[in-house]
Amino acid sequence: MTLDAWRLAVGTLSAWPVRPPRTVDRDVAGRAMLLAPLAVLPLAVAATLLVLVADAAGLAPLVTGLLVVALLALGTRAFHLDGLADTADGLTSSYERERTLAVMRSGDVGPAGAAALVLVLGLQAAGVAALAASDAALVVGAAVLLRRRARCRGGADARGGPGGAVVTAPSARAAGLVLGFAADRLLGDPQRLHPVAGFGRAAAALERRTYADRRPAGVVHVGLLVGGSALAGVVAQATARRRGPLTETLVVAGCTWAVLGGRSLEREALAVHDHLVADDLPAARRRVTHLVGRDPSVLDAGGVARATVESVAENTSDAVVAPLVAGAVAGVPGLLAYRAANTLDAMVGHRTPRLERFGWAAARLDDLLNLVPARLSAALAASAAPLVGGSPAAAVRAWARDARHHPSPNAGPVEAAFAGALGVQLGGVNVYFGRTEDRHTLGDGRAVAPADVARATRLALLVDVGALLSCVLVPRLLRRRRR
Repeated sequence: MTLDAWRLAVGTLSAWPVRPPRTVDRDVAGRAMLLAPLAVLPLAVAATLLVLVADAAGLAPLVTGLLVVALLALGTRAFHLDGLADTADGLTSSYERERTLAVMRSGDVGPAGAAALVLVLGLQAAGVAALAASDAALVVGAAVLLRRRARCRGGADARGGPGGAVVTAPSARAAGLVLGFAADRLLGDPQRLHPVAGFGRAAAALERRTYADRRPAGVVHVGLLVGGSALAGVVAQATARRRGPLTETLVVAGCTWAVLGGRSLEREALAVHDHLVADDLPAARRRVTHLVGRDPSVLDAGGVARATVESVAENTSDAVVAPLVAGAVAGVPGLLAYRAANTLDAMVGHRTPRLERFGWAAARLDDLLNLVPARLSAALAASAAPLVGGSPAAAVRAWARDARHHPSPNAGPVEAAFAGALGVQLGGVNVYFGRTEDRHTLGDGRAVAPADVARATRLALLVDVGALLSCVLVPRLLRRRRR
């Protein structure tokens, strides 16, 4: 019986090549739950060593946590990110508590199973308590480990075939988003052969054939490129799904990494910050051109800092939150189609004599796709304001009062919320090489200082992590409510 319990625990909870027993009774299941910690002990040791190495290398705790999540994904048969959702339900929902207690009282799981349930609930409570003091990704990783339990009936796992925990499409999608986000935080954009750069070259080549000073020509241009990207995503996702959940997870992760730009945005902003702190205004002016299209020659140190903070705010939504939302909703096709639309807006969505009509479709599509992500970004920035020394009330007030004056329907809410959260004033008059634009003032705080650039990058990271958790956990909660 003990051997069967061990085979059940190892075969269900890990990727070791051990076949679980064909038949499982109550006593075997109860013993397997008690043996579960031993079944994943090698994985726990590997995760501990990974943490020690990452700490010695000076990696940020968030990056370390996401690496641990990736290790758990590779070391288990399946990868479920429903741990936090289940934990929240189990600890806050009276129905879930009563159901758990009823199972324990009934004796159906036996004394060993009841003891295991108590252990799991206690560990989950400790994980939720740790959420306030550690990076959210570390808690997600712990929850993944704790929630991998055998659900056996007649030798078959409740989610799939004999002993095989099956990753559903939403689970693979969520795992891929997390791994892709981790890759972006760890590696940033690839320096060579970037897929988005390749898409830009293809779009420019197609533009030479499709350009005409008419809106219908722009619609055709956008339709071919965005539609083609979405179709490529459909084919890639369907092919990966046929090859298995691990392949699908890796494909989603690769596409997520390719379309996210949060780490590169942070690096550029902090490079400007370092130049400003060193009082090297010429170098700061040169570097800020990587982020904005303004004339740097008219910017003083405060102007460079303001431009950088505004770029961080807007691109946090465009380059991180919006792709994550698109990936959560539509998987690989959503990721690729969104990045294609956003890239086309950057290329042709400008109000210049040549592009005002041809680029109309690209600009409007990008506005449409960013309506929800921009407001999610603003809400997350307001929620995270206390963590950067700001006020949620000030962020919401600036958003409600000032966003509508911004010429962009989506940049306005995000920049206004960042201004309020940081306690600074953004917006105003910008000079773009012969063209002047008045964006109204956003927020009612002090002028932006160089130190606010670093605060803005911290706020952006908090928004990024909040968006990732929202895109992973909210769909799970909605599916639970429908059931």
